[in-house]
Amino acid sequence: GKYRVDYRCMDNNRSDSVIVVNAIHARFVGHTWDTKIYRSWRTRKHDPLGAKIVTAKHLMFHNPALPLNLCIRRMLPSTLVRTVMTRRLYIYPGAIHPHWNIPQVVVPRPTPPPVSDPVFTVTRPLNDTSATVRERRTAGTRMRLLQTAQSNRRRKEATSKRKADLKAAAQA
Repeated sequence: GKYRVDYRCMDNNRSDSVIVVNAIHARFVGHTWDTKIYRSWRTRKHDPLGAKIVTAKHLMFHNPALPLNLCIRRMLPSTLVRTVMTRRLYIYPGAIHPHWNIPQVVVPRPTPPPVSDPVFTVTRPLNDTSATVRERRTAGTRMRLLQTAQSNRRRKEATSKRKADLKAAAQA
């Protein structure tokens, strides 16, 4: 890295190696093991059989280091930098690896900050007029339903009043 005394921008061979152990304990969220697919071309781009498609579960079963390797590789820019950086990346499925005599740097997991009372509330105050589009749409629908209900009620009252007037006129 740039903190090294012998750092040169053009010479990437002097960079540090990254060794990842216990890749077998990698986790995906939800049903990703079955839904995440990896495509790779067999021999050439226009192979009649098409791309080889495997799930993350299948890949993890055959080579536990490969999903993590592909993940890291696809995060890097697709230039010469990627090939140089992935050459210095070593991923091992278990805790046993050939680099045991190299001094290890274990990065501890940061402790989460203590949970305190929320500084703000998520609910919107009553006098706030900045409603979302969905709220405005549902409010408009509710208003139309109320208006039609009121007009139907008025119409029924008017017809019942007319019938009562006609009945009173017929009796008189």
